[in-house]
Amino acid sequence: MLEVEIRRGQTDETRTGIGIGAIVEAIDLVVGDPPSAPFSIGVATGEIVGLLLPLGKPRVPILRVLAGLDAAVAGEVRFPARGRIVVATKGQLSDALSMQPDLVLLDAANDAGDHNMWARLASERALGTSFVIATSSLDQAYRSDRVSLASWEFYELTLAMAELVREMTDQTREFLALQGKGQILRRGALAADLRRLQAGSRAILAEMSRCARPGEETIALHTAAWRLARVYLNDRVLDGAIAEAQDR
Repeated sequence: MLEVEIRRGQTDETRTGIGIGAIVEAIDLVVGDPPSAPFSIGVATGEIVGLLLPLGKPRVPILRVLAGLDAAVAGEVRFPARGRIVVATKGQLSDALSMQPDLVLLDAANDAGDHNMWARLASERALGTSFVIATSSLDQAYRSDRVSLASWEFYELTLAMAELVREMTDQTREFLALQGKGQILRRGALAADLRRLQAGSRAILAEMSRCARPGEETIALHTAAWRLARVYLNDRVLDGAIAEAQDR
């Protein structure tokens, strides 16, 4: 189902840091039952923003609130400029784009198997269309221009970090094992994956630090940071491998 809403709003800058040129700005937004932790997000014209949620958390209710279709539990959603906002659910990205919207709020899980999705988003973005990509996939989220986290509890962050460290460990080992063996394209692909995973790990660690309470959660935060540091590669190393693969 597709739902379209047109909104008018204020033009002043907000704490999302987007300000002039923003299509939608949400500040300290709380959504759902049980209610999510507060989060803020802003989307500017021609921008792709990843909205990363925990696995299993409903995405569509948040998108509907961001479109102004449903009321938030708390917080504020502003529409600084007139724009057509489309909520795309059940894999209806093509239908959404055919409506020539200014902003598409997309449940990306429905289009996860569409290998052309990101090429289509880039093409539409070049024409000025903006996107919010709601997903529980770090890989999807960190293909975006920016990423915001929403609806995370501390234990979910801990589980996500543990899974991230396992995945990064496997990929880092393969990346280092291929050094000097001539498999430049494979190393470049691994480097690109690791670049996104490392960006995601920084965001999750920052969110853990923000919401950790003294005691066991603080200990879990320090443990996660230590484990992450053991598998972390310098961004310059990864960028060099990516550039080398692109030159082939």
